[in-house]
Amino acid sequence: MKEEMEIKLSENILKFTLERKNVKHINLRIKSDGSIFVSANLELSIEAIENFIRKKEHLILNHLEKVEDDKNIYKESDKRYIPGETFIFLGRAVRLKVIKSLEEYIKTDGVYIYLYIKNPDNFNKKKNMMESYYADFSKKIFGEILENIYPKFKKYGVNLPKIKIRKMTKRWGSCLYKKEAIILNKKLIEIDRECIEYVVLHELSHFVHPNHSKDFYNLVTVFMPDWKKRKARLEEQGKYLKL
Repeated sequence: MKEEMEIKLSENILKFTLERKNVKHINLRIKSDGSIFVSANLELSIEAIENFIRKKEHLILNHLEKVEDDKNIYKESDKRYIPGETFIFLGRAVRLKVIKSLEEYIKTDGVYIYLYIKNPDNFNKKKNMMESYYADFSKKIFGEILENIYPKFKKYGVNLPKIKIRKMTKRWGSCLYKKEAIILNKKLIEIDRECIEYVVLHELSHFVHPNHSKDFYNLVTVFMPDWKKRKARLEEQGKYLKL
């Protein structure tokens, strides 16, 4: 017996298919298209099933985010990597200069980003060099911010989490508290540093309160009294993304 159900979580309404079976435990499965199936014993109450789903909220949302990423819903604007093209780092626009050189590397002075390359017409090489530069720069900045904020959470028994960076279609960041990891959107490196600090603090706070309860926001306020202003700036720069 199958039944279409929905449940209101902290920020989302989740639809799922409930199937009653002769099973001992509640089983939850998310298919590759994002549809959710729950199987449970006939004698188990709806309330018990909903409580089970609420406890799995973060796991479910993170998995659904991965499904959306795999669908490539969000497409970045195509870059041509030509002189004068604009790139964004930490909220500031810099112009690209492509320079023919035997030694290949990238540097920036905050106004221009200089790409030194043997063959300035080699699109794939320029693309790979720029993507690698963005990735390395992101790891450095995100790592610095995490190291600066993390000490506030030591007294709560929170271990220093790993940072994972990937393309995300709907969120700026996500917390995998069981895996002791924080996922950050790769586009976050284009946002100003104070907003990145807010995202990191927000996700760290989920290791103490894995929801968006009053206690969660009280903790965020204690550590970052101006978080609402930072959140507003963040939303201006990415209306399609949330935390």
